[in-house]
Amino acid sequence: MSHWGLAVASGVVAGYGAVSRRLATTVISRPLVFMLFGLVIGPLGLDLMSRARDPEVTRTLLESALVLLLFADATAIRARDLRREEFLPVRLLVVGLPATMALGWLLAWPLLSGLSVWELALAGIVLAPTDAALGQQAVANDRVPALIRGGLSVESGLNDGLALPFFVLALAAAGEGHGHPGVGETFLRALLLSGAIGLAAGWVGASLLRWSTARGWSSSDWQQFLALAVPVIAYALCAAAEGSGFIGAWTCGLAFGIRLRRAPAGRGDGARSPDPVQPGARRTRGLPGDARPDRPRTRVDSGRTALR
Repeated sequence: MSHWGLAVASGVVAGYGAVSRRLATTVISRPLVFMLFGLVIGPLGLDLMSRARDPEVTRTLLESALVLLLFADATAIRARDLRREEFLPVRLLVVGLPATMALGWLLAWPLLSGLSVWELALAGIVLAPTDAALGQQAVANDRVPALIRGGLSVESGLNDGLALPFFVLALAAAGEGHGHPGVGETFLRALLLSGAIGLAAGWVGASLLRWSTARGWSSSDWQQFLALAVPVIAYALCAAAEGSGFIGAWTCGLAFGIRLRRAPAGRGDGARSPDPVQPGARRTRGLPGDARPDRPRTRVDSGRTALR
């Protein structure tokens, strides 16, 4: 990555931040803005950023962003959100998502005849998860029925993490016999081991955050850094164990959110755990302390901007 590329990319982020509220009232969505600028400064445009020229830097940047997004998605999972809208999110995730993967697999067969069976499955799995941020204006439009808006918002925030195991197993099946680990080893390392590491890291990290916050030992500013460090630790441990850091980051967020929201012993049912986020500051989606607890935190929330 050239210095000019870094300067332009940072300038785009700063520029969008300066006019983000104004653009929110238009049809120009945040993903659209960054996608267009990515094309401009990428290999198809000014060629200021290129994966071929700086593979390690680009890979690190992309993987870091994905780890934080998966962690934020998982921390936002609440059972009450899944039960809302007549269980529509559950139906979309349990029935709709696998069915979409299967149909994508079948439709890719005549369209991509040069690929193997498992490569076709990968195409169907990658294209199945939706992102409501791409249609943020439509999902946030009051003219769209609340049932549809709420269901799609919750579902779109969880489908990436749920699609990961399918993707990892299909990738292992596609590479089996070519010097890559088989499906069985991948299942043990990427799913079981990485999932366990992520759950342990998230639970320990949230417990440490609750413990230090309850005693007033940590400042509100550093509590946010602690929360961001937890998925990085989970990712690194999974990578060291030759597992899947992304699955580890997602399960880490799941355990982190559950542990952080659980009321300590001796407190009422309505009590909330200490808020590790600085009061009055814009909160990152998925971290506790949302000022609107009855509203399901979804991928289209403005708090997601900090992680994108």
